[in-house]
Amino acid sequence: LTCVVHIVDPHLCDLLREQELVMGRADRFRLEFFNVFDSGARAVLNQYPPFDHEPERQPHLLVVGLGQLGESLVVHAARRWWVRYAATNQQLRMSIVDRDAERKVESLALRYPQLRTACDLLPLTIEIQGPDFERGDFLYASDGCCDVTIAYVCLDDDSFALSTALALRQRVREAGIPIVVRMRHDAGLATLLSGFEEDNRGFERLYAFGLLDGTCTPGLVLGGTHEILARAIHDRYIQTQRDAGVTPEQNPSLVPWERLPEVLKESCRRQADHIGIKLRAVGCTIGPLTDWNAELFRFEPHEIEVMARMEQERWVQERLREGWTYAAVKDLEAKTNPDLVPWDRLSDAGKEKCWDAVADLPVFLARAGFQVYRLR
Repeated sequence: LTCVVHIVDPHLCDLLREQELVMGRADRFRLEFFNVFDSGARAVLNQYPPFDHEPERQPHLLVVGLGQLGESLVVHAARRWWVRYAATNQQLRMSIVDRDAERKVESLALRYPQLRTACDLLPLTIEIQGPDFERGDFLYASDGCCDVTIAYVCLDDDSFALSTALALRQRVREAGIPIVVRMRHDAGLATLLSGFEEDNRGFERLYAFGLLDGTCTPGLVLGGTHEILARAIHDRYIQTQRDAGVTPEQNPSLVPWERLPEVLKESCRRQADHIGIKLRAVGCTIGPLTDWNAELFRFEPHEIEVMARMEQERWVQERLREGWTYAAVKDLEAKTNPDLVPWDRLSDAGKEKCWDAVADLPVFLARAGFQVYRLR
């Protein structure tokens, strides 16, 4: 049974997700946590990307309102830039407007040390309803041209957010930059924008994103930490099997996650459930992803050996409970497998599969927003 809980505070959500992974419970009850602001930031960036794979001009993001959604949007945009362009040493320009911008940006940079390395952050402490915002000097470069490439309005109140977006649009109408405004739902005031957009009148390049409608979908709500890790485990399995020359005809499990039988999906989830137990056995733990190079974490050879043995033992016990037996040939219908043996009798290919699975844990965890720490 999987229970999904919404936690309003993103930081508390991260802590609870971390503890659930660290506990490593592999029983009949699984707990997942999600946060609409974190999911919403990812959804906004997917729907209205701030930069292309090869941007024609240097992107310059404007974020208005550094609340829970604004913070998540800044962090996710920065990390996406870091993953793609860290090797180029180019920084993502980002201007942030908030009545307490400097303090909030400083706090964010302390929590994510590589944020200032990835981004050229410009905190603008401005009262949004004041004259400085109305003048909009922060939108223009020294040559008088607008150098902002996209704006995200992340304010909590729908009417305030829409009026702010309209004020911005008055200043950048000639530049034609997209302005994305956070609304609570796709209904209400948001329909005003979509209606005009369909008629090609009035509010071109002004887009409403319904936070709750855009994030409270089965795919996002149910795609929690364990599900992300389980998918990553399956994707890795497919890749290693293909590298070994195995075809889908030879192994029916080599199919996309959506077509995978539920019993095999649950097997991947159980492997994800066991990650915290393995890490504790080698003196490691899990924390929220703040080091964007976390995928480069490397276990010592003896640590990989310990965790690989544990994974083999866990997998054997799982298969035996489900009625599988040992045989020299793998047969899905007969539920037989040649790897259902103790570690010392396992083939070199079987051991290598376990070694690869545990060595790649930092990659799987980083995809889910976590990183591995060694306990000192």
